[in-house]
Amino acid sequence: MNDLENQLHDALHASREHTTSGLSGPALRRTARRRTFRARTGGVAVVGAAAVAGVVVAPGLLDTSTPGSPGASVGGQTSAASKSAGADPVGKSQPMASFTAKATPTAVPSSTGKSVPVQAYVWSPAGSLIDDATVLAVAPKVAATDSDWKAWGGQLLEQDTVSVVFADRAPLDPTAQYPHPLVIVTGRTSADSPTLRIAALTTIEAGADRTNLNLLTVQAMTMVPADGPQAIAVSNGMTLYVVAEVGVDSATYTYTDATGQHTAAMKVADGLAVATVPMADLKASTAGEVTGIKAYSHGKVIWDAAPVAGR
Repeated sequence: MNDLENQLHDALHASREHTTSGLSGPALRRTARRRTFRARTGGVAVVGAAAVAGVVVAPGLLDTSTPGSPGASVGGQTSAASKSAGADPVGKSQPMASFTAKATPTAVPSSTGKSVPVQAYVWSPAGSLIDDATVLAVAPKVAATDSDWKAWGGQLLEQDTVSVVFADRAPLDPTAQYPHPLVIVTGRTSADSPTLRIAALTTIEAGADRTNLNLLTVQAMTMVPADGPQAIAVSNGMTLYVVAEVGVDSATYTYTDATGQHTAAMKVADGLAVATVPMADLKASTAGEVTGIKAYSHGKVIWDAAPVAGR
């Protein structure tokens, strides 16, 4: 026991002698119990507030939070209420918010709000140029504004109703080195017209310019009969061709000349039927002409009439 403990022990004994004088029986018994506890603990006794000179406490046990703050602790530990309630003034836990991202609506481009999108529906086969950007941009405009076609007596389509349904390169001139583009569009002469029309567009320039897709022009146009198949057969004076919504499997054409009536087969490739007009035979007779084309697809007749005259 060191000197400080001896001094504390002597002071306590002196205090004991002073405080026990004049005590009643119960008070003396309580004092005796305290003395016994002090003897068992090596002279260290519980001291009242008036006798405490100082207390040394480890820094980690001190709470530095401002009293009354949400994170204030009692006895160095954060209160349970502050943990569960957070900043909620009434101490009630708040539900977790849940967010589900909304799908961004896909905008459908339209110049007037009433347009039928280009390629809203395409034929099958649709041709190797069906996705060509120039074709898709030029063809609907030409079908609606071609002044040469209008001067030739043809009707123009309402541009907002036009759809490109077929686009490919085809041997529309048997003497040409370069194949012509052939673009088929469907549309109406006015937005509320009940009659669907089919127009064939190509180029009429010579040489390499015939392949220029920016030079498309309307060559022929026909109306689709009610509940009839979508198809068009054209004669441009040198070539016959047939193209249809469901493709062409086989086709023949019929013509008359000085010797009578004849039927010949058309060449079919990639759903398109093509034949060269027998110009020599037709010119030999004043009555020479192509009188009809009959085309089939999947065993059904899709065209059985004279070809549409093309310019």
